[in-house]
Amino acid sequence: MIDKQMWHDWIKRQMEVVSGETLTKLSSEALQIDKNELDKRLLPKQVNMNDWPPEVMTYVYGTQTLDVWGYVISSLELDEMYVAGVVMNNQLKWSELGGEEA
Repeated sequence: MIDKQMWHDWIKRQMEVVSGETLTKLSSEALQIDKNELDKRLLPKQVNMNDWPPEVMTYVYGTQTLDVWGYVISSLELDEMYVAGVVMNNQLKWSELGGEEA
């Protein structure tokens, strides 16, 4: 199982790099959703969802003060990360596919 606090800290750092701001507190939400419900415009072009199971776990991290948010999409068991990203002003600014930056 992957450490959820590690994901939080990692995405927070990436959000700070993208925004150029120091973020003090992030809110977060975890959702189990069908992979077809994901907004493909906010995923990297290289992502291959064909290898994913029908349902995935999505962790979304945000802040009240900036239009920047991060996400991590993983297996339901939290044993495999499929993709992570940072979105600012409704555009994907940074992403990583299963451990490789995209």
